Amino acid sequence: MSQHEPCHDDLSSVDPTSVSIDVFSHHVALIDATGLIIEVNAVWRQWTTAHRGKPVTLLQKSNYLDECDRAADRGCFEAAKAATCIRSVINDHALIETMDYACHAPNGHGWFKLKVSRSPVHE
Repeated sequence: MSQHEPCHDDLSSVDPTSVSIDVFSHHVALIDATGLIIEVNAVWRQWTTAHRGKPVTLLQKSNYLDECDRAADRGCFEAAKAATCIRSVINDHALIETMDYACHAPNGHGWFKLKVSRSPVHE
């Protein structure tokens, strides 16, 4: 994504056991209550391959919250804010959290909207 675009995909009513997240047109990651990345969708996989050159298998089964915390420790304010948004939803302090953030790659600038919500099927 070379410019900031609004995210219109609403995941709040999606049962992750009944639909592929590849149907969504924006970057989607499913994480568990600890921050472990369970799955990322095709858009996320394509962006990662094109802009980071990393195999997607490195993303899946890594911990999104740990990555945010490490980036925050290096001074990335946006990563700290993202972790706070995610933890707020995980800990039932909010139903939905959103924020805009930059995610620049070596071959271009990108901006994203983080929207965190619980799946209707969660433990």
